[in-house]
Amino acid sequence: MLENLPPEITRIRLDDVILRIKALDLGPVTQFLQSCLEPPAPDAIDRTLKFLRDIQALEPVTRAENDDSTSSVPVLQTSKMSKKQRQWLMNNAIQNGVSSATSTPILSADNDRLTSLGYHLANLPLEPQCAKLLILGALFCCLEPILAVAACLAFKDPFEVPLDKQAIGDRKRQELAGDSLSDHWVYHVVLSVSFA
Repeated sequence: MLENLPPEITRIRLDDVILRIKALDLGPVTQFLQSCLEPPAPDAIDRTLKFLRDIQALEPVTRAENDDSTSSVPVLQTSKMSKKQRQWLMNNAIQNGVSSATSTPILSADNDRLTSLGYHLANLPLEPQCAKLLILGALFCCLEPILAVAACLAFKDPFEVPLDKQAIGDRKRQELAGDSLSDHWVYHVVLSVSFA
């Protein structure tokens, strides 16, 4: 057994930490986290940044959008080009050994910025997936069933059954889901029957 527990920053999910760093504008994420006494692993930071981009909490900042960028790299506006012009540019880039000539250069992940969704996720005391679920539930006017699903997802699975009764549990869950294509709908059904 370990004499001391590893620091919490190396054991926890970093998504909430990174969202707060971005919301408080504390500078580049990697630099900030590497200044910890025992920083999290760089691959954990990278995975979390990718996850936050995937759920649209962060978006990359291009050199054209970065006010502090003094780079002389030209930014090509390919969206204003015809398909033929883009094809010519791509072929020319391949011949000259340039792989990114048709895209706007993206700065490092440390220059990602919070989206408006990311800002709201940073201010909710929930895992980003549950927080996004609640926000979307409110936007689409279906908050009541979403609250049930989010509450159940925030804790361990209420339908956890022993391995020898797994088949029975799966069958019961399927019965509760009815015609719904979502297994999360079961949470709403159970809570609505329980409190009716």
